[in-house]
Amino acid sequence: MKNLTLIVLSLCIAVSVSAGTTVKIMPASGAPQTANDFFQVGFNAANGGQYELAVKNYDLAIGLDPNRIYFYYHRGLAFKAWGKKPQAAQDFNQCISMKPIAEAYYELGLIKYDALDLGGAKAMFEAARTLKDDLDKTNFYLGVIYYRNNQFDSSEACLTRYTQMVKTHSDAYLYLATVKVKKHDFADVTKLLKLASLYCDNDWKLHLKMYDIYKEIGDKDNMLYNISMVIEMGQTKPEYYNIRAQLYMAQGETLRAQYDLDAAKANGPTSNK
Repeated sequence: MKNLTLIVLSLCIAVSVSAGTTVKIMPASGAPQTANDFFQVGFNAANGGQYELAVKNYDLAIGLDPNRIYFYYHRGLAFKAWGKKPQAAQDFNQCISMKPIAEAYYELGLIKYDALDLGGAKAMFEAARTLKDDLDKTNFYLGVIYYRNNQFDSSEACLTRYTQMVKTHSDAYLYLATVKVKKHDFADVTKLLKLASLYCDNDWKLHLKMYDIYKEIGDKDNMLYNISMVIEMGQTKPEYYNIRAQLYMAQGETLRAQYDLDAAKANGPTSNK
């Protein structure tokens, strides 16, 4: 899990994961005895979504051997999945105090990012990247944070690095296109937006964001296409019909424009949000 190397245990494992059942491990003695035994029970429980049971067994493992970094790391993952983020953060910090590892910094970064502590998240993700440049979504999150801090060169570098590694992340292409627009570098914007749409074409919010970007670069054909996709996906707010009506008018398509102006009036204040 998370690229950590686990000690291989020569144990006979019996796993039963279902509602009302317990994940068990059966070493040669017939019951967990060593720290590694209890760790493996916790590991199997976490894999089965039984996070409370996982934490209890990780506790027992740590009680018997408090010097294993991966015990704390996996307990932190279980706490996080269980929704207990303060306890998870404490375990990840414990890992770092024993030996800085990229995965612990990364998990702390995620916790801080979710809590909207972008400054703290930035520090954690930067520390993770220093140790392991290609860890999970580190470069994506840093790219977003740098963008929000108006550090567009750093944002572009991180997002470019991420999209070179992960080819199918729609938001990464969208942010990278947005950064390039902010830098007035329009050469690859359309290509990036097409990639964003390719991997996530069924999200009206994505098309609305792409409409805004195409508006920045004055591409009326793609403005029309994306605002039309927003409407076709059920977002019938009057403002969207009015936008499309103006685009139709600019093309000389007065009948379509009038249809949208009528639709805007018909939907009125009770339109979809």
